[in-house]
Parts: sequence; C-alpha cells; structure tokens
Amino acid sequence: FGLPAVGGPKDCPFEPPELGDGCHNWYLVIEDGIYNGRGGLAGDASFASEAAAAKAEESPPPPAQGGDGGRDIENGIGSDADPYSALPEVILSGALHGDERVGPTAVLETAAILLESAYCEGLPRMVSGDASIRTNSGVEHDNEDETIRRVEKKHTGHEFKHKNMPSIKHKSHQVRRRHKRLVLERRRRRQVTNISSRRIERDYIEKRKQQRRQELLAQSPRSTAATYYPSEQLDEARLCRSSLTSRGIPGSERRWLARLVSTRRIVIVPSANSVGYFRGVRDEGDIGGLDPNRDFPYDLSDPSMCMRTMAGRTMNELFRQHFFQMGITFHGGMEAVAYEWGAPSYQLPDAPKKAASELNPVPSFVAPDSVSQKQISHIYSSFGGKFIKNGGDQYPVGTMNELVYPVEGGMEDWSYAASWDTDRVVQCTPTTYGGYPPEKTRYGPGNLRTFNALVETSNEKTPRDADLGTDEDLLTP
Repeated sequence: FGLPAVGGPKDCPFEPPELGDGCHNWYLVIEDGIYNGRGGLAGDASFASEAAAAKAEESPPPPAQGGDGGRDIENGIGSDADPYSALPEVILSGALHGDERVGPTAVLETAAILLESAYCEGLPRMVSGDASIRTNSGVEHDNEDETIRRVEKKHTGHEFKHKNMPSIKHKSHQVRRRHKRLVLERRRRRQVTNISSRRIERDYIEKRKQQRRQELLAQSPRSTAATYYPSEQLDEARLCRSSLTSRGIPGSERRWLARLVSTRRIVIVPSANSVGYFRGVRDEGDIGGLDPNRDFPYDLSDPSMCMRTMAGRTMNELFRQHFFQMGITFHGGMEAVAYEWGAPSYQLPDAPKKAASELNPVPSFVAPDSVSQKQISHIYSSFGGKFIKNGGDQYPVGTMNELVYPVEGGMEDWSYAASWDTDRVVQCTPTTYGGYPPEKTRYGPGNLRTFNALVETSNEKTPRDADLGTDEDLLTP
C-alpha cells in the first residue's frame, strides 16, 4: 500500500535490508487461485499455467436446469460471473495492541492448519501426459488404454456385484425377457454365413467397444484420457492424513477445512502494530504512544485524531481493497466474545458510568444485526471450549458496551457501520508520518459492512508458553 515502516534501525532487524529500517505491517492472503480461475495470485505465471492445465482436464459443466435462468442460487450471482472476484472474504486480525500475544499465535496456527488440510486433501494429484506407464505384469501400455482397462475392470466388478444383489431376484420376469432376447439374437447371428456380413458385424462390434470405452472413461473421476497417480504422492497422502487424524482432524473435518480454503479469500494480519509487538508495548511506538484501537474514524468529533497510526492505516487500506463479510479481531486482558455495539454514543442515555463486566453490564442500544451476531458469537464461544482453570466456564458473550467498555474510534464498530452510519464518520486529517489523504476515509456502500467479532482471549495478555496449548484437538471444544 506504499505505507512507510515504523521504528528505527534496532526494530525488526529480521526484515529484508532493502526495505530499510523499522517494522512493516505484514499480512498474508490464503486463496485458491487455481480453483477459482483467475485474478490476484492466479495471475502469477505458475498459477496461470497450472490453472490452464486443470481447466483443460475438467469436463464441461452441465447445462443449467430449472427456471433459475442460469444463475447460481446459492451465491446469488450469474453463472458466467468471475468466481475469483465473487469469493466471500474473511479477515483475521491477530493484535492491534503490541503487548497482546495470544491473537498473533492463534491466527498463524489457523493459517497453518487450513493450508495443511487443503494441501493434504489435494493429494494425490493426477498426472497427465503421453508417457506410458508400466503395469504390474511388466508390460507397458499407453496411458489411455491403461486408464480404460482400470475403469472397465472396476465396472465389470460392479456388474458382477449387481447381478448378485437380492433386489435383482425380485425382477425375475425382466431377467427372463432379457435372456430370451439374447438367445434369439445369438441364433440370428449364427445364421449369418456370408463372410462380408461377418466382417461388417466384427466392425460393428469393435466400434461399439470403442464407444463403450469412451463412455466408461467419461464416468471416471476426471474425464481425461492419460492420467495416473504417482506412488510417492499416494504415500504422502496417507502420511499427512494419518498425521491430521492423530491430531483430532479426521477426514470430514479435513475436507471442511480444505473447502474453506477453496471457497473463501482469507486475509490474515498477525499484528497490525508490528513495532509495538516487537517492542512488547501496547501502543504504536514507545509507552505512551498512539493507541491503534482508538484511531478509526467512527464516533469521533476531531478529524485530526484518527488514522494517526500506521496500524490504523494498514487496516483501512485492507478494508478499502476488500469487502469482508466476517472477521475476528483478537485482544487480551479479559475473557469475552463481544459484538456490536461498542461505541459510547450507542450506550443508553441513562447507562451508569462504570466499567462493564459480565456481572455489571452497561445497557446498550441493539445493533441491526444483533440476533445473528449473538448467535455467531455463541458458536465462537462454544468452539473456544471451557477454561479448566476458571471453573470450566466458556467465554461470556455479549455486546462490547455490556462486557468490555465503550471506546471512541474502535475498529469493530468502524468496520461494521462506517459505510452506512455516516453521521458518526469523519474524514481524517492526521499530521503523523507526513499525513494521510482524507479521501481515503470517505467510504461508499460497497465496503465496511463486516461482522468483526471481538475476542478477548485471556486475562493474561502474555500467558506462559505452557498455557498456550498445542495444535491437537483444535476442533474439539
């Protein structure tokens, strides 16, 4: 985004020297460019070549059925729409405050398990080409013939099983009629004595065999003639699936995680306040610096008091570029899963001026999507599991005003409502880092409509390593 680094020569020395001194705010994007065809990462040369090969191997889609006019009912888009640009988008923010360590660890572990599951689910990959392969008998065959033989053998086995199924016995009348027709056909063929007629018959039979082979080939998992599975990929598939299963991710969960990778664009920001994370302080810069989670242009009156931090500008650029439907922003210092509202102007007028908590909630107005937000937050709490050290309780769920405390310029309310609750939005005119164009905080209706849940992970902002757990049984609450 062209944003400068923050800090000096002693900050983030592990970054590439050509980027200069200081810390940049890095983010990563998980998306399946091959599956979704084009754009973004799919524009890379390696992605483009693999995408073209994958598309060439796929069967043409069936014609649209029913009265939907060729539209994708599930996604509400035309069937000819670019699937890459129509991907649902999700954002995971590890930490805006540099002294909170659980969030960055959580989002990177999430990225690792998503990618591992997707990679494992993609194995074994079929290899296509004109090279011949060797069968167990030591005889080399063309790939197409070998594929056909395998499919025919499988099909023959299925036919044998079907003939012995008990349900077929109830259709004895149909079987007898079919048998009678076959006997009559055989008698007719035996009466053919003319050599030319026999030659024509042989040609016809051979033609029918070829047609049947093509039909069987089209019914194979991938309708390509020359395909096979390399043995090393089969071994790797067994190993990675066994490893995931041993860590509590069986086949159904692995396929679910892999599907998330193929059908979402997942943007992960481990720490938008990278210099604060490196120094181990809350604010951007030294202690007493700028708080990134008070830096967003929502429920503020002074336009010079927003977008002062590079953390705030980083998140602003991401939300300007993407249309996130959902997100999670991780914090620390207490335990809660909270949703809108969290702005002071959405507290009830007679709300007592006190710190909120589960036992002492501060009354708040209801957000337009509060029902769904509450339901999703309870699901988050359930997946988070129970705290054994805290009496076995799950994360408490409620609004940010009720459970946490109201803040001006908070990221959660800004990312949810800045595009439509425009009376509470200002165009920022900061002076830090050489300023920031005010038009970049002018928002249209096409962004900033995100349910961005706040997860307060732990009472301890920097727990001991032993308290962070492992990657085993992550999906078991």
